[in-house]
Amino acid sequence: MKDNLDVTEFNTVPEIGILNVKTHYNIRKQDVMFTFYNNKTNKEWNICYNELTKKWTTFYSWIPSYSENINNTFYSFDNNKVKEIILNYSTDPLLLWEHNKENNWCNWYNEQHPFEFEFIVADTPQVHKTFNNLQMIANKTKPESFHFEIVGEVYNFKDDKHNMYYRQERTK
Repeated sequence: MKDNLDVTEFNTVPEIGILNVKTHYNIRKQDVMFTFYNNKTNKEWNICYNELTKKWTTFYSWIPSYSENINNTFYSFDNNKVKEIILNYSTDPLLLWEHNKENNWCNWYNEQHPFEFEFIVADTPQVHKTFNNLQMIANKTKPESFHFEIVGEVYNFKDDKHNMYYRQERTK
């Protein structure tokens, strides 16, 4: 986190919607999220640590200003909307967003985001790992398409740049 946070750009008093460091907790998933935004420099991030796995699990593409757990459900307010209200004196309502709703995966603040799953199949690139049956369970949400990439798969990067990247798409 210290690599992504320059304390010299942070005032001692946060400016909600403009400049802040905040911690959020999703009780259902046991995720601790650390968010930072500086709308003066257009720098923002939201990183997540999971207490169950005891690992950093993801960078989220959404930034909450405020959050709360109500009856074991995580709710938050979109920082972009808070910023718009503060900077433009907007009178649009600020909506409380319910996270982890069924059939609403990868959708935050009514904006659909892509889902990415990344893994390393071998520590040593000379050894191949073959998946005969890879299954992904999508929590009752059917994807519109499935994309996969194989990047640098045991290719000589110096001599074989054309073949080191492969992309495939499968729809429906």
